[in-house]
Amino acid sequence: MDVTKIPFEERFKTKPPQSTNAQEAATRVYNRNGVLVRSDPFVEPKDRFGNSFKQNKFADAPRELTQAVPTQLPPERLQRAAATDRISQFREKVLERGGSAGIHSLSRIFRLMDTNDDRRIGVEELQIALEHYGLPLSRDESEKLIHTIDKDKSGKVSITEFLLAIRGTINQRRQQMIDMAYGVLDKTGNGVITIDDIVGTYNVKHDPDVLAGTIPPDQALETFLSQFDTIDKDGVVSKQEFTDYYRNVSASIDNDDYFELMIRNAWHIPGGEGWCENTSNARVLVVFKDRSQKVVMIKNDLGLDLHDRSAVLEALQSQGITNIQNFQLSGEI
Repeated sequence: MDVTKIPFEERFKTKPPQSTNAQEAATRVYNRNGVLVRSDPFVEPKDRFGNSFKQNKFADAPRELTQAVPTQLPPERLQRAAATDRISQFREKVLERGGSAGIHSLSRIFRLMDTNDDRRIGVEELQIALEHYGLPLSRDESEKLIHTIDKDKSGKVSITEFLLAIRGTINQRRQQMIDMAYGVLDKTGNGVITIDDIVGTYNVKHDPDVLAGTIPPDQALETFLSQFDTIDKDGVVSKQEFTDYYRNVSASIDNDDYFELMIRNAWHIPGGEGWCENTSNARVLVVFKDRSQKVVMIKNDLGLDLHDRSAVLEALQSQGITNIQNFQLSGEI
């Protein structure tokens, strides 16, 4: 046939591709009492040439990938996971028994029991300490716990090693807040805290035992200081003792923001962003000589008698607030 004699339109006219029965095979169903049933289960989808579809090389890929995934962890990883879980469970029990100060209370019991001053505990010592704490463990549980923490397999662990394993490490942000709090108490800057440092910081007039008349003010100061004086019991709180105390408290607080807020409000440390911002420092409404007004936070108000107007005025001036005509506490506004 001479294709040149075929009209142009007919020569280049495209023909529709031959259809397949794939859709027909997939949709040939009917409803039988609410259940879709194939009308002809033997109809299979075919391509446009009448050939059945064949699986390609990727058909078995998902099955091969699934088989490549290991069904269990290596033994050493299982052991580490079990050790971590055992320590976590013990930590939860300690905190449930003693609250945020639970680990700190347990550490004090350990130190009181350390009569030979070797700062090491074994299974027997651990059981006795936990009985005093109100959290008795069986011999088997105590042995497993000591074995988990005992790195050199000597059968005993140092008190520091035990507490570090239970409370975990502390990040730089939390350590920075602890350092700032210690700086608030260490008025002299000599690296230790004594009774003289906290006389002007901790107001014993509001101590519940002093208010009840059961102890004198001087004893209230000593009691307050003894919370942190846990290592040498010499009436002096070193930075290490102060840090250990708050590292123990830190173990009960999961959120870094909450830990920062707690430290800032407890020790009246200005600053913080968002919900970490300090809310405990006193605020005063300052009226300036030019009639303008401003609410000002007193940055260093620990031990400050807010009813002593000359002392409050001096505190405001020390932080650069001048030209003051009058001021009043925010609660009086």
